[in-house]
Amino acid sequence: MVHLASQICQDIWLFRKRKESLLNKSLSNSEVAKLYAESMPDTADDDEPRSDETVIQKACLVYEKILSNQVVAGVIYWSEEVHGTTSPFNSIGKLVEVQAKLKCSRNQHRS
Repeated sequence: MVHLASQICQDIWLFRKRKESLLNKSLSNSEVAKLYAESMPDTADDDEPRSDETVIQKACLVYEKILSNQVVAGVIYWSEEVHGTTSPFNSIGKLVEVQAKLKCSRNQHRS
């Protein structure tokens, strides 16, 4: 099974929020990466491993800045639906580049 970049970003963000709620504290990117490594050791072999703190940081940025923007997220979801894993947005790194180019903020284009 293959997960799309947007799905991975959502998964990482939700994983972080669940763990923070359970532990009743904010977690650093390295703490989240360690928790992933402990609970899902097979993710270390992924192109963008969830056990890498840089991937955690980028995925949370994408979720908060891109996927919370309904207009931009809609374009990404449409592309993923049409193109699947060959979508031009199917990497966390590419989604970070989109965020940087658009300078998306959390509150832009919310309906």
